[in-house]
Amino acid sequence: IDPLLMMAVIQVESSYQPTARSSVGALGLTQVMPKVHAGRLERGESLLEPKVSIRVGTEVLAEYLKIENGNLSRALQRYNGSLGDPRQRYARHILREKRELERVHMGRWMAAASPHASPRIPTQEIPQTI
Repeated sequence: IDPLLMMAVIQVESSYQPTARSSVGALGLTQVMPKVHAGRLERGESLLEPKVSIRVGTEVLAEYLKIENGNLSRALQRYNGSLGDPRQRYARHILREKRELERVHMGRWMAAASPHASPRIPTQEIPQTI
């Protein structure tokens, strides 16, 4: 799974709040339903732990991609529990967020790769004092 896709899911699902809880019981950064995905948790793990939430959310989305034969929009709709939405609003929202993350990431990469990336301090001759 593309890390920027998971970042987009996290942004939309929890606004990067690791202790996010939904009104329907979803938890953590990736808003996974513990009742549905309890089998993915090791003993003592919590979906409120960022690493756990990201791992489990990624596993769930990867499984849904397989179920949907690689159709990312349908996998995202399934992740959100909104397969019945003909307008696929959730998937469109996630993909819009991912494009924005890609734009920001590419802009930073381009800036870092530019020969003018770091400001150059103009050198001046120091006047000789007598």
